[in-house]
Amino acid sequence: MNAPTHIPVLILLALALAAPAFAADPPADTLPATEKADAQAAAISGDTGKYLDELDRAIGLAREGQYGKLPKGAADRLTTLRMTIGDLLADGVDPRTLDPDKRLALFNAHEEIEAIIKKNDKSRMVCTRDSEAGTRITKTNCMTVGEREERARMAQRGTEAMQRNVCTPGPGNACSK
Repeated sequence: MNAPTHIPVLILLALALAAPAFAADPPADTLPATEKADAQAAAISGDTGKYLDELDRAIGLAREGQYGKLPKGAADRLTTLRMTIGDLLADGVDPRTLDPDKRLALFNAHEEIEAIIKKNDKSRMVCTRDSEAGTRITKTNCMTVGEREERARMAQRGTEAMQRNVCTPGPGNACSK
């Protein structure tokens, strides 16, 4: 087997090992993100050392250009994300024992590493815990980067439309006549 043929296989293997499958009965794509984060924590908890080693290996391959050229700043971002994951899993912490915010931080960091390596940031899931207005109860909101960007564009368009329809009285404005 020559190098060009088995490199893609190694890349896929490294990604598969560095990105543990979200072990759950419905397919991972249909689970809410908190359940994905919990399932990921459960999968990692079997051997966090192995997970971190495979993650380091995948990041190393990405830096070497095995997945193609990284965008500017991506290598530094990979380092930062790896440090975040390392801090969260320091001293052999079982990821299942992390509080929900930290499990989501672990999930988000892992998702971002995967998106950088796969060059597919628009489909990367980002989860936040927000409190609802008038209550201290938090709710987990998850959307892909593409969905967040689209929501921001729609909000901007709505704001612009409202501003166009507001008539400010004054000389030269149609509503002041």
